[in-house]
Amino acid sequence: MITDAFQSRLKFLKIINEIRELLGYTLNNQEDDHGDDLVMEMMYGGFDFSLVHSNINATHKLLLESDFGSIPETNEQLILLRLLAMNSALAELDSSVFCINADTNRLTYALSLDISDLDGQQLLSKMTEVVWHGKRWCDSNFLSKAENSESNSVNLSVLA
Repeated sequence: MITDAFQSRLKFLKIINEIRELLGYTLNNQEDDHGDDLVMEMMYGGFDFSLVHSNINATHKLLLESDFGSIPETNEQLILLRLLAMNSALAELDSSVFCINADTNRLTYALSLDISDLDGQQLLSKMTEVVWHGKRWCDSNFLSKAENSESNSVNLSVLA
């Protein structure tokens, strides 16, 4: 595991450049930023992503966030219950969670990744998986057709 903040920032920038190269974007020729937080924002698969590295908190981690959109007022309580049930399983699986962005009141998928053994291809694969979740969200809000139409109960034993 990388523990030095400077080395972690360099690794983060290397991963970002690998993603840029995989997607056909020009590589970053700017001077390395060694400030507290560095954020790379991009659209991938129709979803907005933020890749965040902190030089203060958990320097060996990269925070991947994706904006999934607004939570519909119709069935809002059922949807939030489903998301909470899913958080339990997702946290156990890979430490990902769904949360509400306090500034925008939109659903955000968040995942913290150790950058030590991570490369651009692995991160892009994870982002592709997030896009799959995002498309399921757009199609169903993670509710079954019956749950969407009944508007009064959610089967918490079924994780979308």
